[in-house]
Amino acid sequence: MSDRATRNRRTGTPFEDESLRAIVFTDVLTTCLNVRRFFSEASRCLRPGGKILMIEPWVTSWSKFIFMNFHHEPFSPSGSRLVIPLNGPLSGANGAIPWIVFVGGTQYFRV
Repeated sequence: MSDRATRNRRTGTPFEDESLRAIVFTDVLTTCLNVRRFFSEASRCLRPGGKILMIEPWVTSWSKFIFMNFHHEPFSPSGSRLVIPLNGPLSGANGAIPWIVFVGGTQYFRV
């Protein structure tokens, strides 16, 4: 078994380094157990110039009202945790994670 295949087996990602042109998903980041690990693995798997394309919930006055009063997933835009616990409703999902990552928590991804 090659070193690369062994490394992929350890990370749980079945893709070789720089093997993907794009990663596309809808409403997945809100339940991603470890956001930093996801983006780290995505960066490893994407070819140079590769893209991550996603459709995710966003925080607005209207969405806060809907998410906090009528939606089944937890929603905490003031949260700063990027690792979701394995207990609680929907395994501890947070509908505000995309907003935390791209607006409220960008300090987590600065080099």
